[in-house]
Amino acid sequence: MFVYKTSLKRAVGTPCVLGGEAAVLSRVDGKDGTPFVLSADGSYDVELNRFLRELPGWGVHAPNSINAYAHDLAVFGRFLDQHRGGRTLREAGQEDLLAFLGVRRRTDRGRMLQSPPGSHRRDR
Repeated sequence: MFVYKTSLKRAVGTPCVLGGEAAVLSRVDGKDGTPFVLSADGSYDVELNRFLRELPGWGVHAPNSINAYAHDLAVFGRFLDQHRGGRTLREAGQEDLLAFLGVRRRTDRGRMLQSPPGSHRRDR
């Protein structure tokens, strides 16, 4: 999973974003700079990204907090894909979360699971 900031000009030029995803991004009600998450295959998860867009309605207004939610979802999603048999966020269970937390504790501040170069990152 990858985290991007809303900017259609940049997103459309990204290798992961195909024509269909660019059309979806142009229809969502995201303010410039709003983070969105793409799966490793470049697909846009409407429900997951709706969650990110609705965070201000749940009292999460700070841009850094919204970015943190997007980053953490992407890192966990990438962990599931690469280390838990290609599971998705919806397929994840308690065992997956415990394995993820265990890896995060064993690595130097979770650097092994940080976002790859070119995607939005938040350093802890």
